[in-house]
Amino acid sequence: MARRTYRTLAPELEEYADLMADDLEVHGYEVNVEKQDPGFPYVPTLVAKRGHTTLIVDVSNSIDPSRLDSWVVYGKSCGHDLQVIACVPDSAQVAAKEQQSVRDRSCGLAIVSKSHISRVVSPKDLGLNISLPPRASLSPRLRSLLGAAYDRFDEGDWRDGFEEACRVLETQARSYLKHWIKTRRIHLVTSSGPKKLGLRKIEKLTMGQLAITFSEIVAKTHADSQIEKALDLINKERVPLAHHRHKPAMEKRLRANVDRDMLTIIETLKLLA
Repeated sequence: MARRTYRTLAPELEEYADLMADDLEVHGYEVNVEKQDPGFPYVPTLVAKRGHTTLIVDVSNSIDPSRLDSWVVYGKSCGHDLQVIACVPDSAQVAAKEQQSVRDRSCGLAIVSKSHISRVVSPKDLGLNISLPPRASLSPRLRSLLGAAYDRFDEGDWRDGFEEACRVLETQARSYLKHWIKTRRIHLVTSSGPKKLGLRKIEKLTMGQLAITFSEIVAKTHADSQIEKALDLINKERVPLAHHRHKPAMEKRLRANVDRDMLTIIETLKLLA
């Protein structure tokens, strides 16, 4: 017998909804049953919240494309991290074509049995408008460097995807600096005079320190200048992600800028790689 009270859900689905709700709570979500909102196109079976993320879980005997379409329209207009999961019992026959239709809509799919929940398709943040260059358009070197970051974006985890891309940018900037200092093409100077920087010290530089170091290059090339600007710009976005990612104002800023920032990282890596 279901522990939660459902008003709109078919009785035979209540057990599956409870299993899904229990699993979400174990993963740190606060779960509400059939929460009503004036903007919702339907009454969702479950609304789960964790941090900035809201999950809409629609439990049914089969996948309803038109219902998902309505949720997608709502998600794209809401302005925050909203994800939609279609949840069906394991007795449902979900064809590969149906799974792909869910994926094409950036929604998720969970198949629930009495002993296991299988997350077949991961949902994406519908409120985020980001379009990365296709992997095929990147050079083999960039595909290798950014593969893990792209994987995170594909899985709907754009915050970790951006952080991974920042890490790659930082690592490649260090390698670039070490290479050209070693060949003596790059010399550094500060207001107090010439600056010596050993390779071991370069390895410990943060992104902010790298931006400062690039600003100290004598007779910068165009690439040097572009890398300096990119490091300074991305560092200003990365610091809030690292230290203030749970603050609403920082989340809003990250969401507004991540598309531009990822393009900046990709173009800069073309100069570095």
